Amino acid sequence: NNIGLYLILFTQYFYAQAESLHEDFNAKLSENFPNMTQQERRLATLLRLGFSSKYIATLMNITPKSVEISRYRLRQKLGLGKGDNLVNFIKSI
Repeated sequence: NNIGLYLILFTQYFYAQAESLHEDFNAKLSENFPNMTQQERRLATLLRLGFSSKYIATLMNITPKSVEISRYRLRQKLGLGKGDNLVNFIKSI
């Protein structure tokens, strides 16, 4: 269906624009955390942009619970403890 195709194309365009605008950030992420997946880098970029988990879920076409799980895994991969703020850490990169 055309709406689904449009949504896929828009999402791909959105990610390309976000990654291009934050090229330095993505380069630092790749350099400092080479084991991050593309999906994890996208999540980090969206968090850095200040998007809510609910909005991120819509963009990534997953449930809000899946975003929370992804955030948890990202925190682990970045070596953050329970008291560390994920978004503040990402913004400091």
